[in-house]
Amino acid sequence: MSEHLTPIRLYEQVVLRLRGEVIAGRLRDGDKLPSENELARHFGVSRTAIREAIKALVEQGAVVVRPGSGTYVARLGERPLRRSLEWLAEAQGSGGDAYLVELRQLLEPGVCALAAQRISEEQLLDLATCLQLADSGRSDPEAFIDADMRFHRTIAEASANPLVGSLLDSVGELLRSQRMKYFTVPSAPERAQRHHRVILEMLVNHDVDGARAAMDEHLQQVARDVEHAALSSLTHKSHRRSRS
Repeated sequence: MSEHLTPIRLYEQVVLRLRGEVIAGRLRDGDKLPSENELARHFGVSRTAIREAIKALVEQGAVVVRPGSGTYVARLGERPLRRSLEWLAEAQGSGGDAYLVELRQLLEPGVCALAAQRISEEQLLDLATCLQLADSGRSDPEAFIDADMRFHRTIAEASANPLVGSLLDSVGELLRSQRMKYFTVPSAPERAQRHHRVILEMLVNHDVDGARAAMDEHLQQVARDVEHAALSSLTHKSHRRSRS
């Protein structure tokens, strides 16, 4: 088998290939990886590149090294929560975005209701600042998404439940990636801002039921925008294939 890689950031390419093996099911939780020599021959790289790749995978929690035994794909329970959720979402392919929205719909309305009871004046001011930053960042996806994520993270902090913040942090990169996908859906940022303003109003008034309902309505719209983005992506890919 010849599967040599280009000489640019070799170890990162090895990391991606090995992760791909896991996601495709060719390497399963608990499987032992081939030796460094075997991996080096397989990918056509040096043992140094393999060692760097294994080190990166260990840091990610994707593999575990057992001295005297070898390197193994980490079982789900051995992986940090964030990495486990990221891998699980990747393994779902295009369905991962829908599952992520469902998770938010199950979690965030209740979190927002808690926040309505416990939010501080300082946190309310922070939410207002997030809205202003998002308004000024309409033409800059990164700036807008940073403000959007800070808005939701502040609400999680306002719930005064540290487990909530940890859980949302664990899917932070997934949420950022998903937001980037639907940012380009026509009027999606404007809709998000309108919903955020209603949510903030409910929080200012400490309206528990109103806050829950406002967040639920917001996430229903997010679900529609995510679906729209997915359909647009499929259509674009279909057009490219038809032209080739």
